[in-house]
Amino acid sequence: MNNAILSCRKLNKRLGNTVAVDKISYEFESSHFYAIKGHHGAGKSTFLQILGLLEDSDNGSVYIDGKDVSKLSDKKKAKYRHKYFGYIFSSPLLNEKFTLLENIMIPMMIDRSKEDSECSAGELLKIVNLYDKKDSYPHELTKVERRKAAVIRAFANSPACIIADNPTSGLEDDDERLIFDILKEYASSSDKCVICVTDSDEVENYADSILIYGKGGLGK
Repeated sequence: MNNAILSCRKLNKRLGNTVAVDKISYEFESSHFYAIKGHHGAGKSTFLQILGLLEDSDNGSVYIDGKDVSKLSDKKKAKYRHKYFGYIFSSPLLNEKFTLLENIMIPMMIDRSKEDSECSAGELLKIVNLYDKKDSYPHELTKVERRKAAVIRAFANSPACIIADNPTSGLEDDDERLIFDILKEYASSSDKCVICVTDSDEVENYADSILIYGKGGLGK
């Protein structure tokens, strides 16, 4: 699988009577920001979930650093998800029982001390200008603030690959550009990879590759 950090071969997934993922093969390299576009309902999000080991395909394989992880047990897949991936979902999914700072800290505390996690979480919140809201609970934040927090939470453990499903949905132009700029910097300034499904045209100013999703695979 060459030097791809994440790749797939002949992925196929049927949802009811619809083929959502149609024999897709692709290699995603490090230090690269990929944007995936395509018409609504084409199966982009399903494809993203399979790549991120959140859902199984009917056929085909997913490789991480050349290793086929598709057939691993659920327990081993969970370890790969924690080690390799950061997820940005189309809905923020913040835990209402915890403050904003605690929401960012939770993924870190599996491997790090509380003090270290708190410090790192605070630094991440500063990137999206939310440090002054660190003690607020999700219901006290605006929709935009919740979404920005969910984006930065994906960076908690410096994952090798960010899986982002419409990360700028509902954001105004300036905030959208901020998020894309952060994702671009994350990919280009390290050995990381960002794979982003989006309907935004603004992403074309940031992504290294624009991939069109459709029957027969991904095309440029």
